[in-house]
Amino acid sequence: LVHFQVQKQACDKFDPTFYPRFKKWCDDYFHIKHRGERRGVGGIFFDDLNDHDQETLLDFATECAASVIPAYIPIIERRKDTPFTEDHRAWQQLRRGRYVEFNLVSASTWPWSSCLLVLALLWFLTFCSLRRSTIVAPHLASKLEEGLRVSLFPSL
Repeated sequence: LVHFQVQKQACDKFDPTFYPRFKKWCDDYFHIKHRGERRGVGGIFFDDLNDHDQETLLDFATECAASVIPAYIPIIERRKDTPFTEDHRAWQQLRRGRYVEFNLVSASTWPWSSCLLVLALLWFLTFCSLRRSTIVAPHLASKLEEGLRVSLFPSL
């Protein structure tokens, strides 16, 4: 099976309208309009669903998550021995740049509160990465992570 067929099967178990709806949502959402490019390889995207009961939606999200492995393993098996060249690296860097660009362009349409939350989460993730890479002393990184966690998620 091809990866999108696995996703379609996961969607169809719950609602036959899910796959076409969420595929279109993915295609529209991950489109970099000013470049006429798509970010990523396709798939499905959904957020803030409320057209079914919560238990059904949790089961659906769980099924979608579980469908990733059987869809991804054949791709890995097919590509695992493909050499990784400098051309591949250059393409990877270009796509990473497009990812950042996409998020910056998309963020310009968000309410300020969402932008601030995203920035705070990015800082948090950066400090987590710094901690793992030992660029920052681990005890300092731990304090920064804890401070950000408390300020972002005081109830946790």
